[in-house]
Amino acid sequence: MAKSILWLIGAGLTGLAVGVCGVLLAASGRYHAVAQAAGEIVTEVEAIETKTMPLAMAAKDLRFHAVQVQQWLTDISATRAAPGFADGFDEAEQHAREFRRLLGGFVDAAGDPERRQRIVELGGAFEAYYASGKQMAQAYIDGGPAAGNERMAGFDVLAEQMTTATDAFVLDQEKAHAASLAAVQRDALVTQQHVQVGQWYLYFAMAMPCAAAVVLFELARRAVVRPLQQLLTQMARIAVGDLTVRCEPQRVRELVLLAEGIDDIVEGLAQMVDGLVKAAAQLESQAQTSTLASEALAEQSQSQAASLQEISATMQEVRGQASVAGEHAQRAGVASRGTREGAERGQRELERLAEVITTIQRGSDQIDEVMGVIDEIALQTNMLALNAAVEASRAGEAGRGFAVVADEVRALAQRSAASASDSARMIAASKASAQDGGAVAARVTQVFREVLAGSAGVDAMVAEIVLTSTRQQEAIHHVGEALHSIDGAVQDNARRAEELAQVVHASQGLVELLRVAVGRFRFAASQPAIGEATLAQYTPSSRTVG
Repeated sequence: MAKSILWLIGAGLTGLAVGVCGVLLAASGRYHAVAQAAGEIVTEVEAIETKTMPLAMAAKDLRFHAVQVQQWLTDISATRAAPGFADGFDEAEQHAREFRRLLGGFVDAAGDPERRQRIVELGGAFEAYYASGKQMAQAYIDGGPAAGNERMAGFDVLAEQMTTATDAFVLDQEKAHAASLAAVQRDALVTQQHVQVGQWYLYFAMAMPCAAAVVLFELARRAVVRPLQQLLTQMARIAVGDLTVRCEPQRVRELVLLAEGIDDIVEGLAQMVDGLVKAAAQLESQAQTSTLASEALAEQSQSQAASLQEISATMQEVRGQASVAGEHAQRAGVASRGTREGAERGQRELERLAEVITTIQRGSDQIDEVMGVIDEIALQTNMLALNAAVEASRAGEAGRGFAVVADEVRALAQRSAASASDSARMIAASKASAQDGGAVAARVTQVFREVLAGSAGVDAMVAEIVLTSTRQQEAIHHVGEALHSIDGAVQDNARRAEELAQVVHASQGLVELLRVAVGRFRFAASQPAIGEATLAQYTPSSRTVG
């Protein structure tokens, strides 16, 4: 029973999928182990960050504050609270409070009762040590060196015990922190081992597709490629005309269908070639009859085309003359429009000139009013100057300087009046000239209106001439186009008749070529075999597939 290509590929891919799934399941188990170990590492690191490391640092701070208490009490004892050292009790008390605060934190963090008891005992030892130190310092202050030395021996013993206890306590906290770090390292090593094993699983999973690809390639080469090469060789024989070829039986379902299709095609080609051989003989006799008819049609079409060309040339001359007349009429219309547009521009400029002259007249009236005001101001200034001169004369010697100023003001007022009078005369003359210019501009504007009216009439007549000429050109153009169409149709008929004659002549050659082409096919066992040299040109090994 023939197997399908899809079945072969599906079987290979199914085996590959099963193997990959098995490897991935094993890798998944390793992944969960790695995830669990990583979770434990994260938990231990968080414990180190939040508990062991802060406790180790706090233990060192605890020892520092105990030493500072001893240092300050010793300084007080040595200086006997001299000026500048009287605050030693306060400093010692501050360090003692910090020691108690840190020790309270250790009590809260202690998990088992035994550890908590040791911390409480350390607190009691500190309190005794601190109390003895204060008593010693106070003895030095109150009773001098003799009284202080009596207390010092007991304080030194307690201080030595306190130092030993705090050092042991710090060492315990450091050991706990080191143990936490060692546990993290152990978990990290375990995680690394799981990761290495998982990598090997992944390498194996990646190698499996390569091995499966090799197996599928070999299976496809044996079941598909070799049979396809055999079919290509047989199709090469078909390509050179050997229609007696029949495909060999195949084992793959798709190749079985392909071989059956090739056999059906070869059978159909053999029947078609047989029909072509019979049709070629009929085409040859029909081609000879068509040759005579096409030659006669070509001669008649050429005669008609020559007559139409003469008529078309005459209409082309008439069309050219009408085109020249139309161009002259259009030029006249353009010139007429240009004249009318120039007259319109001149009229607009004259109207603007009249507006400007009117504006000048209004400005002259306003200047007249201003000059009247200036005359009035000069008159008032002159009167004030006269009054000032009279008052200065009455004042006698004291008003002499004021009289001089009044004379100068009167003289300035007189000159202003004279200048205003002269300006008024010149403005009156300018106003009269502006009025004359306005009248002239009005008359010229009327003349331009008359010119515009005449230009509009001429423009209308020229436009009518241009329109008439354009219609004549269009009519001549339509006639020319009709003749050109008729001429084109006749030319096409003549050309087609010639082409038909050529086609008929060519068909005779094609019939001969058809006989030669069909003759190279071998569709019966009685015909001669195809040469090996011809067959080699179509074999798959001699061509490059792109």
